[in-house]
Amino acid sequence: MPWGALAARKGGWFDSVTSVLTSIGVALPVFVFGSLLVLLFSLRLGLLPAGGFTEWGDDPGRHAQLLIMPAIALAVGFASTVARMTRSAVLEMLHQDWVRTARSLGLSRRTVFRKYVLRNSLNPVVTTVGIGVGTLLGSTVLVEKVFSYPGLSSLLVDAVTARDYPVVQGVVITIAVLFVSINIIVDVLYGVLDPRVRR
Repeated sequence: MPWGALAARKGGWFDSVTSVLTSIGVALPVFVFGSLLVLLFSLRLGLLPAGGFTEWGDDPGRHAQLLIMPAIALAVGFASTVARMTRSAVLEMLHQDWVRTARSLGLSRRTVFRKYVLRNSLNPVVTTVGIGVGTLLGSTVLVEKVFSYPGLSSLLVDAVTARDYPVVQGVVITIAVLFVSINIIVDVLYGVLDPRVRR
């Protein structure tokens, strides 16, 4: 999100670089990016294990290393979407009349941006984050398959394949509860960020 806010000066070099990188991050399929991470950091550089959760037993250090690449693979697309939404929301706010009024009253550009523009831009960003986190809960099966890492999505797919209906119901209920909880948190944040919502 800070990256998207920094890129809000339209037409600058940072804005151009951010637009290109976030476009790539959104367009690149997660399984392709995950495979590229394995190729670079595991096969070429040998810095991180490629996957295989069960091969490492109870070694917590190895388990932490196994999480690095899956987390990056999931985070890049999500962070790119949030950055693009932040940029769009901030650019929209910068063209509002009250921003020009605040500047004409003598407030510095930094003060107006930090105290007013950014805060008023956060509602659509919070919505995007809430929906994105909820979607991640049930759509990580490709990452789990690429890195051979067990998770809810893989468990759900395996249970559907085996027609293990109690497990399917349990996973679906768990994901639904987490999704509803995230949406409740998002609704609460609306009131925190915008006092008008509370009224």
